[in-house]
Amino acid sequence: MYMSKQSTSDLVDLTDRITRTSPFCSAGGGFGDIWRCALQTGATQDVVAVKAIRFQSGEVSASHEKALRRELEMWKILVHINILPLLGIARNFSPSISMVSPWCENGSLAAYLQQHKGITVFDRLHLLQDVTSGLHYLHGIPMVHGDLTPNNVLLNNDKRAVLTDFGLSSMLGDITGFSYVERSCAQPGAIRYSAPELLILTDSDTSIQPDIRSDVYSFGCLALKVLSGNEPWADVKHWRFIIIKVTDGHTQQRPTHSPVLDEHWRLIQRCFLQPDARPSTRDILKFLEAELQSEDQKLSAVNQTTKFANRNEAISFGYKTTVNTSHLTHGSGTSPIIAANQHIASTSSSFIPDIPDKGQGSARKFSLNVFRRNNAQSIKTRGANIEQETTGHFAIIEACSLKIVEDFAVAPGGLGNTFQCILQKKAFKKEKVAVKSIKVRDDNEGSIKEAHKIIMAKVQSWMSLRHENILPVYGTTTGFGSSLPCLVSPWMENGSLTSYLSAMDQTLTSAAKFSLLFNVAAGLRFLHSNEIIHGNLSSDNVLIDNRHTVRLADYGLSSVVSMCGELFQSYHCGALRWTAPEMISNDDQELDNESRYCIDIYSFGCIMLHVLSGKLPYWWLDDVLRVVSARHNGVSPVRCGTEMHEGHVEFVQHCLSVSPTDRPTIDKIDAFIARSTRPIVK
Repeated sequence: MYMSKQSTSDLVDLTDRITRTSPFCSAGGGFGDIWRCALQTGATQDVVAVKAIRFQSGEVSASHEKALRRELEMWKILVHINILPLLGIARNFSPSISMVSPWCENGSLAAYLQQHKGITVFDRLHLLQDVTSGLHYLHGIPMVHGDLTPNNVLLNNDKRAVLTDFGLSSMLGDITGFSYVERSCAQPGAIRYSAPELLILTDSDTSIQPDIRSDVYSFGCLALKVLSGNEPWADVKHWRFIIIKVTDGHTQQRPTHSPVLDEHWRLIQRCFLQPDARPSTRDILKFLEAELQSEDQKLSAVNQTTKFANRNEAISFGYKTTVNTSHLTHGSGTSPIIAANQHIASTSSSFIPDIPDKGQGSARKFSLNVFRRNNAQSIKTRGANIEQETTGHFAIIEACSLKIVEDFAVAPGGLGNTFQCILQKKAFKKEKVAVKSIKVRDDNEGSIKEAHKIIMAKVQSWMSLRHENILPVYGTTTGFGSSLPCLVSPWMENGSLTSYLSAMDQTLTSAAKFSLLFNVAAGLRFLHSNEIIHGNLSSDNVLIDNRHTVRLADYGLSSVVSMCGELFQSYHCGALRWTAPEMISNDDQELDNESRYCIDIYSFGCIMLHVLSGKLPYWWLDDVLRVVSARHNGVSPVRCGTEMHEGHVEFVQHCLSVSPTDRPTIDKIDAFIARSTRPIVK
């Protein structure tokens, strides 16, 4: 059965024809989750990807959905062999509409490069030609990609590189209100591919938006990754230090390990020039075409030499041999070169409405048959069936005992998605729990295995912690869209301290506010007594249960992140507002034990500022670039005019001392809170 033909301005709603192949998403990015689904196409089923946008508030207004529809309507009419097509939309994966596109079995370019390190220079150049062809097509519309990274380049079933998520970055900025840097730092490694002009602080109140010139810079970074295997800014550990280096005028250097050929490095350098001096995509295509022809000639010469040698050897032994000379397809499986302006076309009928072929006049149809695998098998839903087991204090909770309350995650946190679930316990008892699914990059299986071991070891120690102001960890489970163990904890009905203050600030008495701070300090004291540094303490990681009791969450996860590097997606940029300055200014700084505990004291001072004044740290700065710059330059999160008692401001500033050793101890914090809550005797 085929859908009726619709106008090109309509988005095909495929909701009724889509079936999830798993109760959890297959992957996640900075702003979306990817679900592997089956789409009914006549008598057959096709594997498709449904991308659901995650919204911070968990709600989407009608105007925001309208803006999303406009962007998707533009995507829908794009037809090019190196552009991932939009098949339609679907609902029930997020509060708004989700995008349906063909499933790319070979994954992202980042994952492909990690799994196929031995591919030839010819294959690498061919991948770059695919990327440039897609980018050239977009720029000719004109349309800006705005977020070109190896994670937004996919390899279809023919191992051709196709671009995705183009234009969505800017559109999501309009919807969420986040700046380019805030949008990028929520995605793994995205800042490393960002043009300097997007990262440098300006006097303007509006941040600079990506354009075709910044796309070319990002392509240079991607070419560096593809040709050398090195990430851009490989010598810098964390994205925030990249911002500081760029602000100080530093540029990327030629890698010393896995060196790039001179002519290839010259192209990359041209992409790194000032915006107006960068090459166009047409110039890059001409360069890559010449390089591919040169590589092809080299391979032909090698094959001819091999053929001649084999012929002589065969003659000397008195027999003939046949040599396969088809050298355009190598071990990686890349297909022969296709011209930059070649578009996707299919003569087979499809349920997708007609799409005009830009510049060709007549409308063409394309079919999912183009993307079906030759050996496609029927799709089967895998039911989770994990045995519950207990080893010492460590529990693995079977996934089938957890029932998701909503079909999608609640408002996301810094390290992953949180799902509200019902845990079926013994004796028919049920409990509402939170399952935290930690997001990771999909391009390093070795690092994922190492992170798995680290988290399992950490969870075992976390489960032994018992304190009223610490969020308990019940154990781990699997699935929920993560390749790492997911953390299971009790559900906190009153949400984070941030949302709690927003809802209750007008009714909270001074005594109630200091009670909140006393409980945060009590939880912090307990962690430090167990030699645990929280490392990411903020109002978003302080949770409130149904009895209005404070619980510290995500304690110790920062140490897991530091051990596993950028395997994890970055914390949300907002966490920078609570981060101690010594963690901002030096990428390689090693802190002694005393200074490491003082990191949490600084963050506590920021929480104190938030609770007592109702204002976030650096409340007057609305862009993360300014927050990073302020942190780097030692500017205090407290500003004159903040509505707080003078004595309270003084103590908060004490907690926010630039020197870690000048900050108060937990004992002094307790004493200050006790003095502040003591009744005044007349």
